[in-house]
Amino acid sequence: MVLGSVLLSGVMGLVAVWWEDTFIGLLFSSLLGSVLSSLWAWRAEGSPPGILILALFVFLPRVFFYLPMGMGVIWIISQWERIYLVARRNIGKVIVPLVCMIFSIAAGLFSIYSEDVRFALLQTDQMVQQGLQAERYEDLPEPLKDVWYFENYAKGEYTLEVSYDPDSLPVQRPMVDYGTLEPLIIVRFSNGFMLGCVFSPPKETPVCGNFNH
Repeated sequence: MVLGSVLLSGVMGLVAVWWEDTFIGLLFSSLLGSVLSSLWAWRAEGSPPGILILALFVFLPRVFFYLPMGMGVIWIISQWERIYLVARRNIGKVIVPLVCMIFSIAAGLFSIYSEDVRFALLQTDQMVQQGLQAERYEDLPEPLKDVWYFENYAKGEYTLEVSYDPDSLPVQRPMVDYGTLEPLIIVRFSNGFMLGCVFSPPKETPVCGNFNH
């Protein structure tokens, strides 16, 4: 996710400065960011395809949130160009890139998952690895025994995705206090097989199952 956020920001910045007309660049950059982030949210939640159309309209207001980002990129590029056109030594040639780097690092800190989510990702990955090495159903980790057809279809490469909508996984899980974060880790295999595991604190063992769609 962090890599995806970095790539999305880079592409949006490139689109913002591509056109000589500042407004057109900002508009296309904001639209691109809104569409791509909506696609990512739709895919991460594992929603039916019909929800995508609704999601695009719901998330279109994101365009206005991306406008300040595009304006900042254009301003930085213009200042950088102005400084580098000066033949003499200019401290701005060092300060501008340094400030940009510090700002990028500070902004990237918001993309770091919380400790609970990182624990859930690590536990799920270890559990899936154990499941792939199991030769019989009895050898599967206990949570994976509730996943239908795991031993038949859990093959090849897979990715882990984080969702904050545990109710989308039709399983019975322990009751938690209102407002408690329950990470849902979605496991997607390259052959299309998908499962999910919900972590309900303080219990460290997840509840896993299949999605209805």
